[in-house]
Amino acid sequence: MKDQLPDWLQPHDTAAPSQDDTKARHLKVLRTLLAQDYLRRPDWDFALKDLARMAHFAFNAQRTLVATLQSDGQWSAVTDDGQQLQPQQISQHASTTVLKHITDQHTPIITSQTPLPFHSQSMAQHAIDSVMAIPLFWWDVAASNPTPKLGGCIYAHRTHAQEPFAQHDIELATDIARVAQPILNLLSHLRSVETTLAHHKRALLDLSTPTGQRLGTLETHDPHFTNTVVAPLKQIAHANKINIIIQGPTGAGKTHLARAYHLECPRRDHPFITLDCSQIVSETTLAAELFGYAPHSGYANAPPQGRLGKASLAHQGTLFIDEVGCLPADIQQQLLRLVQEGRFSPLGASTEQHVDLQIIAATNIDLATMVKEGRFREDLYWRLQEFVVHIPPLNQRQADIPTLAHRFLKQALVRFDRHNIQGLSPQANTHLQTIDWSQHGNIRGLEHAIRRAVLLAPPNTTVLTPQNFASHTSTQAPPTPQPPTRLRMKDFPTQELKRALQNALERCQYNINAVARDPQLRQYLGRTDTPLSPSTIKLWLGELGIKDELPSKRSQNQDLQLQTIIQAIQQNGSGTAAAKHLGISRNKLVWTLRKEGMTIGQILNTPS
Repeated sequence: MKDQLPDWLQPHDTAAPSQDDTKARHLKVLRTLLAQDYLRRPDWDFALKDLARMAHFAFNAQRTLVATLQSDGQWSAVTDDGQQLQPQQISQHASTTVLKHITDQHTPIITSQTPLPFHSQSMAQHAIDSVMAIPLFWWDVAASNPTPKLGGCIYAHRTHAQEPFAQHDIELATDIARVAQPILNLLSHLRSVETTLAHHKRALLDLSTPTGQRLGTLETHDPHFTNTVVAPLKQIAHANKINIIIQGPTGAGKTHLARAYHLECPRRDHPFITLDCSQIVSETTLAAELFGYAPHSGYANAPPQGRLGKASLAHQGTLFIDEVGCLPADIQQQLLRLVQEGRFSPLGASTEQHVDLQIIAATNIDLATMVKEGRFREDLYWRLQEFVVHIPPLNQRQADIPTLAHRFLKQALVRFDRHNIQGLSPQANTHLQTIDWSQHGNIRGLEHAIRRAVLLAPPNTTVLTPQNFASHTSTQAPPTPQPPTRLRMKDFPTQELKRALQNALERCQYNINAVARDPQLRQYLGRTDTPLSPSTIKLWLGELGIKDELPSKRSQNQDLQLQTIIQAIQQNGSGTAAAKHLGISRNKLVWTLRKEGMTIGQILNTPS
């Protein structure tokens, strides 16, 4: 039904219509109902909402519901304005006493005499003077001799400001029920069949899944994922040391898979250390994170006593390098020596160190293509890819979606203190399996959807249904984005652009990656909807003569940060209070001090 109803179906005057008007209206309502091909769009919720809306305008009622009787004997309902009502919400909109009469008697009700034969708090609250309810019956379409049973009802009431219901209203309601009843019955049967099929599908997948369905802490029920990812990794897990490349889309679970393999292999009792190359822009910082600083290295901000890098911390364990395709060329060369010989030199050291580690590298970029384009060293590529695993997007692991959703739901219930929610309905599980998660963040997107559904669910929600996910997931892929217009320096006044970049550097504490994300700079450049490239920012800084100033500016900024932190610790008496005062995390405060070879205790023991 269209949003704009025809004139004849708009609310009419309260004056009693003539007999001819009543018959004409009766006929047009039934014709409209017959024209609604609900089976072309076999959607149970849509059919209930559309029927409730149509009945509301047909009866010119104050409130209309299409209520359905649940297996536990309680009623749920859909209002004429599309609201889904749980049992405890119905009394806020209609008379539960009338629904109870339908449950007990299974017969139509029309009341217009004063006082009404029913007395309840909800009837007094809504000032109901006239009530009409017509039962709806379902039957088992697969049975040879089906027996009708009460399945729902069409309910409407009017207040004292309106004419009471008359006999022609009950006749129209009865005819609407007779037309809608078989359609709703078939939709109810289809919904039951879909739920049963989904249950059997999951059971069949569980039975067909090979025995090797667990890898460390990772569990899968998907046969394809087991055969192509889990089983091969279990087969090689006896090896003490093997370098692995995990390729797959963002959010597909590459980190989780790497950790699961580490827990399966002989190095499980030793460290699993992660280096995320995409989060570090400075080449020196990345080298320091990987190889560490030697004592008295002479590098700016390097602690005097030196600092261990990820390679040292992962000794005898596994070093997981995430987004390995982001490594600069010089770091690739140093990593090659680490992979080949297990040797490296910390920044500022004149000697080499030896470590025993296994490297797992992950990327969402095709490294083979990068090798052909000269952006990734071929010798490093072959050293890393002793074994390659391609992890598929989540929509190709449908059998794992209910398990992952259940795990994320348990975590979200604890995080948001929503223990009244008992789980996901079978329809919700089926709905989540129909979403193209490759367009919605894969596993990370599923976790996000579960968290949002729990967080935004109404207070009285006990089970999450497809409606809880409708606002932030879609089965349709988003439109293909158009490539942004290329940024050119000559399109901006030179001095104005220079000032904008200098201001952005100050706001972002001279972090190039943060400058590329700075909303004020992006607004100035007309790039509010598309990201800026850090390499473009670096190029412009060089051409504008700003790049050479960055080391001294960073040093001054870090000195100022350090002095501010020291003063805050001395004034507040603890690291936690100082971090809260400065609006930063305690970990960031400790990390800043650590880079300078300082501790909170040393500062508190030093007279201010």
